Amino acid sequence: MDLICWTVINSHRCDIEIAAEETGIQEKQSVVPLPADERRMMKWNGNPYTLDYAGGGAEEDPTIFLLPYWMGRYHGLI
Repeated sequence: MDLICWTVINSHRCDIEIAAEETGIQEKQSVVPLPADERRMMKWNGNPYTLDYAGGGAEEDPTIFLLPYWMGRYHGLI
């Protein structure tokens, strides 16, 4: 998994349906969330409907998938 916060620009794509503007939300959003490999890197604490992200190139820690993996191992689910 790539854990680097790259810059992502999806608002120009014509295959994405852009949601109507809502009060309090300044950025463009899609109607349905994009697949994980087409949107920005986030730890489920962000908006998956956001189309654009000006990344800074910072690298996130791998707890986004390691914590659920080891919890599943501990409880015998994996």
